Amino acid sequence: MAPKLAAVGIGVTSLDRSKTFYTTLLPHLTHTATFNVPAFSEYVLSSPTGAAIVLMQYPATAKPPRTVVNSGGKLVFYVEDVGKQMQIARGMGAKVVLDSTTGEGGGTFGTYEAIGMCLDPDGFLVEFLPVPKPVRAKV
Repeated sequence: MAPKLAAVGIGVTSLDRSKTFYTTLLPHLTHTATFNVPAFSEYVLSSPTGAAIVLMQYPATAKPPRTVVNSGGKLVFYVEDVGKQMQIARGMGAKVVLDSTTGEGGGTFGTYEAIGMCLDPDGFLVEFLPVPKPVRAKV
């Protein structure tokens, strides 16, 4: 079997705030595990597909010091309705970077019929793309 990405970890300033953000924006995510060790604390948010987001909070005394706010990075999700996800993001007060369903942000989108992007509480980019349509084999 080829290696399979199981999870992506991101540094956050507040585990509870980030958990609320992601589980409200993406209700299919479930808080399935918590880890507390001297070097960090983690919440694991699992998806029914098996993939997970690991929220990692470092103590102020971490060596080397960890800077997590606006440190770059992007999480991309396939969703049934990009416009609906962006409405949820707006309702939560998330900063919208791009929403092709309303024209906000401008740009071209390649082969995607819709695309939406917002920032999480720590400045990570969260992107929504439509679920890919199945490709039919040519006979």
